[in-house]
Amino acid sequence: MFSKCLIFLALFASALSAKANELCEKINRQSVMVSVTEDGGGSGVVVNRGGKSFVLTCGHIFDENALEGVRVVLFDETKLEAEVIFWSGFNDYDMAILLLERAVPDGVVFREKKMSVGDEVYHIGTLHSKHYRNSLSAGLIAYVGRQTYGKVFDQTTVVVFPGSSGGGLFDKRDGKYIGMLTLWTSPNLNMMNPCRRIKKVLDANGFDWFFDETKEVKLPEGE
Repeated sequence: MFSKCLIFLALFASALSAKANELCEKINRQSVMVSVTEDGGGSGVVVNRGGKSFVLTCGHIFDENALEGVRVVLFDETKLEAEVIFWSGFNDYDMAILLLERAVPDGVVFREKKMSVGDEVYHIGTLHSKHYRNSLSAGLIAYVGRQTYGKVFDQTTVVVFPGSSGGGLFDKRDGKYIGMLTLWTSPNLNMMNPCRRIKKVLDANGFDWFFDETKEVKLPEGE
């Protein structure tokens, strides 16, 4: 009987490991490096709407006066031109939306529900430079509703370095996108913009279709 229990536990652990591997591969395909300079810039995730592909990232990785010539590097090293169609710097909302030159197959699924302290999460981002893009780390939600720099963030313990900004955080249970890495102050003092805040900002700025697949995609005039 004891040996049968051991076999069952081994099979169960193997199944959990395979599921985790599959989940990590999925979120890796949804994650990108945003190339602003020769050596990088930041990170982001793909969002597919209306037959087009967009990238959601942080605004502070861009120079306000240099929003052109942006490239996005996919998980398989494919490089695509990207156009900034929404931008807000750190002192405002610190968000940006990029329109990719063509559609790509893998996009995130949003989770707007508030996370809880202790929830396990994954993060994929660029660590330091382009040589360490799409680096995976795991951590916890450490605090919900942390007030700092005049904003309200959720705090996380995932590994963060320069280049991680804009990278996605994903619910470890199902791989749904829960927010973007925004601020790194010191180890374990890493702040994310949760989906509930991102949605509120985008809805108020004419991008209500971004979170709602049933709505028609309406690009800014001239796009």
